[in-house]
Amino acid sequence: MSAGRARHDKLVMLVEKMLALTPKLRAAKPGSETATLQNAVSKTDHDIDALVYDIYALTPEEIALVEQGNYEQRAVSFPKRVSLFGHRGLLMGGGKAFAGI
Repeated sequence: MSAGRARHDKLVMLVEKMLALTPKLRAAKPGSETATLQNAVSKTDHDIDALVYDIYALTPEEIALVEQGNYEQRAVSFPKRVSLFGHRGLLMGGGKAFAGI
């Protein structure tokens, strides 16, 4: 299996995990279950971010821009990446944005 295919498969797995966790978190009653689910969502979100940063070979400076949410600077710094970047858009698209990786 190629490295690109392995990253694709890992990203799909992480997105599917996030899609499964999110409704559970929304339906959870306050308490330890909510905390456990929130921790799982946060960890999965972090893992997706790290994988996307790796896929696009982002520099620490680019990652800092993304994490700051400074969209104007991002668009100037790397406009071709903005349209595909960000797993939140990927989640809404059902995981198809990275099908070619």
